[in-house]
Formats: sequence, structure tokens, C-alpha cells
Amino acid sequence: MKQFTSPTQGTALSCSPDGSILNVVSDGLGVFSHSSPVRDLNELVDEGSHEKLSLFLRHVHEESMAMGWEIAVRTRSTISTLFFFGVMQSDHVFIVISQPPETIISLYEQMLSIVNEQGVMLRQCQQALNAPHKSCADEEDLDSFMRLNNELINAQRELTLRNRMLTEEQERTRQLFELNPDALLVLSEGGEVITFNTAARKLFGNEITQTPESMRFKVPEAGESSIELCIPCESGKRVVECRSMEMEWERKKALLVSLRDITERKELDQLKEDVDRIARHDLKSPVGGILSLSRYLADQTEGDVSECASLIAQTSGTIMDMIDDSLSLYSMECGTYELKPEPVAMKKVVDQILVDNQVVSSAKNLDMAVHLDGEDLTFPGESTLYRSMLSNIVKNAVEAAPEQSTVTIRAQASDQDMVLTVHNYGAVPEPIRQTFFEKYATHGKRHGNGLGTYSARLIATTLGGSLSMQTSEEHGTTLSFSLAPPSE
Repeated sequence: MKQFTSPTQGTALSCSPDGSILNVVSDGLGVFSHSSPVRDLNELVDEGSHEKLSLFLRHVHEESMAMGWEIAVRTRSTISTLFFFGVMQSDHVFIVISQPPETIISLYEQMLSIVNEQGVMLRQCQQALNAPHKSCADEEDLDSFMRLNNELINAQRELTLRNRMLTEEQERTRQLFELNPDALLVLSEGGEVITFNTAARKLFGNEITQTPESMRFKVPEAGESSIELCIPCESGKRVVECRSMEMEWERKKALLVSLRDITERKELDQLKEDVDRIARHDLKSPVGGILSLSRYLADQTEGDVSECASLIAQTSGTIMDMIDDSLSLYSMECGTYELKPEPVAMKKVVDQILVDNQVVSSAKNLDMAVHLDGEDLTFPGESTLYRSMLSNIVKNAVEAAPEQSTVTIRAQASDQDMVLTVHNYGAVPEPIRQTFFEKYATHGKRHGNGLGTYSARLIATTLGGSLSMQTSEEHGTTLSFSLAPPSE
């Protein structure tokens, strides 16, 4: 093993893929200034970093290059974390060890200084060989220097290519960041704004240089689901979806915050809700007239006419209930619904739900199993809400259940909780499992609107309880409504 010393602030060496040192090109860091010769990289590296060194060498051998590996190295009397850069050359690995660089450019400059230094040393050797009394040892030194210089030049070319690729990648990333239509902020650990894109400047104006707290919005925890925020901006209040994720910025921990302006979408949704609510309200008058007239005909006639009138009255009554329920749901979404709790007989509610689903359940030869804790079991709340919630749940269960299977409705009460469950042997499709209770979440239903489970959970919350779902291909699907028992 040949070893040469130089004033370069870095160490360059070549070794075999298993870490056996072949040549030390430069040792400006003094990692080889030990009393005894060092023949293996593991002798330089701290014991706790041996496994990381093995991974580094393996990565260089398999990928032809590795950069940015920080490994603990014994330098003189201390242990320092140094920056390793490796390039595969023929059957050996060329490695540059330096202090952690601020950027890849400083590593490139470090590499270039080693190459230039070796060029100077090579010229000095050539001049020495031209002098009288040249020896075999001088020729061996020259050959060694020439080989090492070639290795350095090859490594320099590789680093130049990688540096160009990295620069292009950085430029593409910068453009993606800058042209993203969402407002993007990069925050330091202390919450200060490090940088931002054009969309963020348009959203916040001159306040963009402040912290989120002073811009009057709260950043969600990294990795959490997006949250909706109403924030004051130069153009007025805007509604945004805000999410964040951890990242590194200039070798320090940072937070990337994304804010998507959804103000127009929320306004359109609100307009749609207003139109639907007005339309539902206006429908009550003509449906009410049909209901009254059909009831009158049922009372005043006999035979088929009376039966038809009764059926019309029953259907009209159902439509009126649906309109009332939809108007109640709107109040629940707005948080203005006033619950008037009273004991609700669960058997009566369940019996009505079974009648409503009789046609579909019979067509699929389903067994509708009901298990109640007593005929007089009651839950606190409003009967219309329980009927609407259970109707949506059971309707979904009947539609999803395999033919000739069982749909089970179970209600039980204890001192700790009151639970109502509906089970069927069908599994919720994978694409909507995570969004099962969200508005407009539907899959595979030709006429599905994705509001059944959404309204069911909204009603469950209004009743003071919670609605959850468990599903699997093996055990089917269970929806569980749980409620704390009323206080005495």
C-alpha cells in the first residue's frame, strides 16, 4: 500500500469492495496518522458505524456511486462524523472523505483540488526522473502517481456528470415548487417562514414573511389529514385545505405546508345546498295536497279505489318524511338541529325497517335475523332519526349481502353502553373503505349518491353517539352505533 500526504483538507483513497485499503491518495484530514499502518477501512471507522460502512460499500459496488453518507471516523484522538463519497472504478472503490459539505458544489471543489494537487505531484516526479541518478524507486513512484491520477480524473468526470444531473434535478424541483397552484410554505422548526412560492405570495401578500400564527392560521401536525381553515387574506377571507409534511431544508429539519384555496368550491357547494333545500321545502305543499286528497278518497270509497288511495297516502307520507329528514340533515350539518330526546322503542323501529326492505330481501332470499334485548328495549333520542339512520344502514346491508345469506340486526343495552349493530356477509370495496362515511363516497352502485352512510353518521353524532365500520372479505361488514346510557 502506497501512502502520500498532502495539505488538502480531505482524504482520498482507493480500496477493494470489502474495504481493504489499496492506496491513500491524499490525507489532509489526518485519518491515517496512526502509529501503526491501517490496512482496512473498518480500522478507521467507529465500531457503531461498521454496519453503515458495509452498506455504503455495497451500495457503491451495486450502484456504481454513493454520496452523502455520514459515517463516524477516528481522526487522531477524536471521533468525527465525516462525509463519504464513493465511485466504483474497475474492480476497486475510489472514496473521498471530507467534512460535511454545505452543498454538492463544495464536494466538487474538494475533489477538484485533490486532482490538481496530484497533477502537481506528478509533474514533480517527472522532473525528478529527468534528473541524474534516477532509481527504480522513482520509476515505481511515478507509475503509482500516474495510476492514481487517472483514478482521480475518472472520478472527477463521474462527479461532474452527477453534479450536472443534480443541478438539473434541482432546477426541475424549483420549477415544480414555484409553479404549483397550491400555496406552499417551508417553515423552520421554530415556525418561521424560510421560503414560499408565487401562489403563497398572492394569497398572503406582504404578510408572507411572518409566522403562520401572525398570519392567523394554525398548521396541522405533519402527516395528519388535511383540515379546512378560514384565513384572512388581502382579497378577503378564503377557505383553504391545509396539510403539512416533514422535510429537510439546507440540512435542517423543516415543515412543508400546503394550502389549497377551495373558496369557490365551498361557495358552489353552499349554493347547491341552498337550491336543494328550497326545492325540498317547496315540494312539501304539493305532496301534502296529494296526501290529504288520497286519505280523503280512502275514507270515502270502497274496494280497489280505497286500497289504491291508501297506497297513495302511504307513499305520500313516506315522501313527506323523507323531505323532513333531508331538511333535518341540513340543520345537523349547520349545527342548528335541536334534539328532543325521548325513549324510542327499538322493536317498532326495526319492524318498520324490515317492512321497507322486504321486497329486496325477498328477491335475494335473505334471512333477516333480529336480536333485541327484550321486546320493550328503548334507546334515547327521536324515532324519526333512528328510523332514518337504521334505514340507510340496513338498505346498504341488504344490497351488499350475498344472495341466500343472513343480515343480522342486533340491539343491546347495559349500564356502560347501548349498542345497535347491523351485519352482512358482503365486504366494503377496497377503494372506499377509507372514505366510507364521507359525503358522496360510493362505488359500483349505478344509482348510488354516496349520502346514505354520510347521513347515518351525521344522525349518530346528533343523537350523541358514534357510528363505526369494520369489514373484511372473511367476516363481512358490521356497522356499529354506540351510545352512552341516559343518566338517571
